[in-house]
Amino acid sequence: MKAAVAGHTGVMVGFERETGEAYAVKPVLIPIEQVMLTEKNMPDEFINEAGNGITEAFKAWCRPLIGTPLRRFVSFQTKTRSCEQ
Repeated sequence: MKAAVAGHTGVMVGFERETGEAYAVKPVLIPIEQVMLTEKNMPDEFINEAGNGITEAFKAWCRPLIGTPLRRFVSFQTKTRSCEQ
């Protein structure tokens, strides 16, 4: 929003990881030509064998983004589950 208000057009906001031991990112503006009509698929090692869930490798990769422990979420089944299960 700040980029648009500042008059930036033709860009998308991305996040660039900063160097260092602790996980930190900074917002960066990326020219739309560098990102339009592209996609990045999830690596196979992040998808379980059944193809319907995630692996420990994915949890390790995303943990800095969402924190630890992984948050509990509501299930429409009979009990509450977490990503750890």
